[in-house]
Amino acid sequence: MAKATKKDVSGGKPTDSQLLTLYKEGDDDAFREIVNRYKNPLYAFLRRFLNRQDLVEDVFQETFLQLHISAGAFDTSRRFKPWLYTIAANKAKDALRSRSRRQ
Repeated sequence: MAKATKKDVSGGKPTDSQLLTLYKEGDDDAFREIVNRYKNPLYAFLRRFLNRQDLVEDVFQETFLQLHISAGAFDTSRRFKPWLYTIAANKAKDALRSRSRRQ
């Protein structure tokens, strides 16, 4: 099977799923593109969810770390955005639980 490239994608910009596939094949620029696409809306989502700047920063980073770790498990027949936001919401819930245990 030939390795996909961004130039292979018809219609201009690759989809999120295509970018994740490219990343899994070793294209680090594809991961950067995913981060760039979602950094503002995901950050805003986490800010509303957590309402604490220190937690937002940590969970934002943990979300993309988990994306990196779980990239191979993503089912490309499903939509990427809900998967990413589910990761973020779960990481946010974990952070809130952890914070409440420490208090």
